[in-house]
Amino acid sequence: MNVEGWIEHQTSLPATSHHQLFRTPFPGQAQRNHKNAWYQIALYSDDQFRQRAAYALSQILVVSRAHKKLSSRSEALTIYYDILVNNAFGNYRELLEKTALHPVMGTYLSMNGSKKADLKLNSFPDENFAREVMQLFTIGLYELNQDGSMRQKDGAPIPTYTQSDIEEVARALTGWRHDDWAFTKPMINLSQYHDTGSKEVLGFHIPAGQTPYQDLSSVLDILFNHSNTAPFVSRLLIQRLVTSNPSPEYVERVADVFDDDGHGIRGNLKAIFRAIILDQDAQNGSGTKIKEPIIVATHFHRAFDAQLSSERISDANRIMVNVHQEPVGSPSVFNFYSPNYQPVGPLSDFNMVAPETEILTWASYVDLINYLSSYVGYRPSYDLSLPLSDLQEVAYDSNKLLNLIDARLFGGTMSEQLRTSIIDGLNLQPKDATATTRIYHAVTISLASDEFFIQD
Repeated sequence: MNVEGWIEHQTSLPATSHHQLFRTPFPGQAQRNHKNAWYQIALYSDDQFRQRAAYALSQILVVSRAHKKLSSRSEALTIYYDILVNNAFGNYRELLEKTALHPVMGTYLSMNGSKKADLKLNSFPDENFAREVMQLFTIGLYELNQDGSMRQKDGAPIPTYTQSDIEEVARALTGWRHDDWAFTKPMINLSQYHDTGSKEVLGFHIPAGQTPYQDLSSVLDILFNHSNTAPFVSRLLIQRLVTSNPSPEYVERVADVFDDDGHGIRGNLKAIFRAIILDQDAQNGSGTKIKEPIIVATHFHRAFDAQLSSERISDANRIMVNVHQEPVGSPSVFNFYSPNYQPVGPLSDFNMVAPETEILTWASYVDLINYLSSYVGYRPSYDLSLPLSDLQEVAYDSNKLLNLIDARLFGGTMSEQLRTSIIDGLNLQPKDATATTRIYHAVTISLASDEFFIQD
């Protein structure tokens, strides 16, 4: 099956529900949480493309367990995440609305409970979601060309919105609150708390007398149809899936599909993700990116066909603690890392970015390698185990051992330099070294290599 056929097959598969797995009873006394569902689905679901697309979207439409009111609401976080999964191949406009109206987002960015101004009480609408829905979810900070490059006036970038726009959007989004304390249902609107006056947003007039839902729809329509949204969102999605430094031409080609999928539809995510993967820049291998820690971990477990000891993963928390990254657990609405992060050195010298390196510190890198290699070494009583019989059979034949590791971890692309380095290390092992010791050495060095961390 070629790549295009694989995409068509993957996008036709039904969505694997995180909430359904979350609600499946655990054996014994294990605790239900969204992390267990996420990791199990990341390893074993059939709809892998949808799940990766949803994870990419979760790093744009960010919510986080780090919020004090969400830390104990695992079910609510799982339901929110399923919105991303179920709509990963839907329409971005619909996804914006569904996420905006979920109480997890409402609480995280404090639209939940925002009321019209009361001058006697000196209270005003909350501006948090109003700001971030523009800055992070749709149009960004500065006006862009279709290829993602920044427009300028008199040598300076042009802001996309003003403080007045934030205040007007905040007024339009008043009157919403949660429907249940578990945050499992969409928010409801309470018209008595809604500002019914007219609003002016980004040069567009929103008439007076509209309902909370009508005002929300008006705001989202304005933002969704803004000329910035296609290049802004397209670049972020390309970064999450293919390359940290997409060419302007790549961004423009995907943004064009965002604007029109070929059938007059704007924001068709299935077409957008398809365009990202099938683009010539993606297919010719010209782009690279660093794998973030949680993707390194899932890659490792999938590559070695990790087996579950029971029907459910129950220790995903341990995995995420050791790899220092937890989906739906970023420290802020700005995600785990900035899309424009530049580590000091050659990349910054060439004005290139490497977002994932912002969280891949030396300490977290060492913890990640040590933890993953423990599955090969002393193999403690984790939920997941690696079937290594084929490696055991060839452990004393360095070339055959490296061939298997190369196939699993590198897809047959391990460099001769890395291969020689590992074989040299194996040759230094004592003659009575066990097969497990030799495998542990070879896998650990492979995992620690820059080749394993680079996606190209």
